Amino acid sequence: MQAPTSMTLPTAPGINFHRHEIPAWLQTRYIETGYRANLNFLQCFTSIFSVHNEVVAIWTHLLPALVFGGLTASFFFSNHRHSALFAQTSFSFTLVFTASAFMHTFNPINEEWHLWTLGLDWAAIAFVIYGVGHSLSSLVYYHDPRRQDMWKLAFAVPCSAFASIASWGGFHYLPQVTKISLVLLPSLAILAFGFDLCHRLPSHELQIVKDVMRVPLLLTISGILVYGAQFPERQFQDINFDMTRGHHLYHHVWSSAFAFIYLRNTWKWAQKIGIKHY
Repeated sequence: MQAPTSMTLPTAPGINFHRHEIPAWLQTRYIETGYRANLNFLQCFTSIFSVHNEVVAIWTHLLPALVFGGLTASFFFSNHRHSALFAQTSFSFTLVFTASAFMHTFNPINEEWHLWTLGLDWAAIAFVIYGVGHSLSSLVYYHDPRRQDMWKLAFAVPCSAFASIASWGGFHYLPQVTKISLVLLPSLAILAFGFDLCHRLPSHELQIVKDVMRVPLLLTISGILVYGAQFPERQFQDINFDMTRGHHLYHHVWSSAFAFIYLRNTWKWAQKIGIKHY
């Protein structure tokens, strides 16, 4: 897909430009108004307290980033035997929410910065997939450190590869379906992991895993479907979704819910099995 050509930004800074007033690299499909342009770093930061088409996206991930940052610190300074594992898991969520909020806040500075923040946002997704895989392997195979290490490596390799691809400057111009497909590549490690534990765990332990992951998996599936279909703004183009960004808002809501529910469920699980190996 050919990258759109640049054009001159509006001469004055603003936070309510129409789609036709800004260059192609700043435009979002189905979003017509509320665009920021020609802002410097400080102006982008102060714009989080103004009304524009990214303010909801900023705060729906900035607030979870602050919460998970606090949880990470709490786990890190805790003497609890599970603190190292959960500090790492919580930090992975902190990183992905921070990267997202950072991207939505500072992406309109210039085209180079725009592409860099988008790459950072997508690369952070790879880190959170690794964080989930790391904690799952630690919990499922708490009695088998060697198998833990095998699966941590199995998660690390595709996640590192995806993070490298996401950091590429042309990643932003790939079709939406291609981006989602690339995200699914590290997720294949999770599918292989699921197949492995289904054949190795006793039925009662497997049921615990299902109970822990049922809601997070349903949220993930619904999020992928909504994001891929760009629902509802693609299907209801006569309705204005400029301030909420439609499917992107749902992406922020489900990912935040996933993180909170996953961390809560795995914490209860760890308490139950009394893991000693990480």
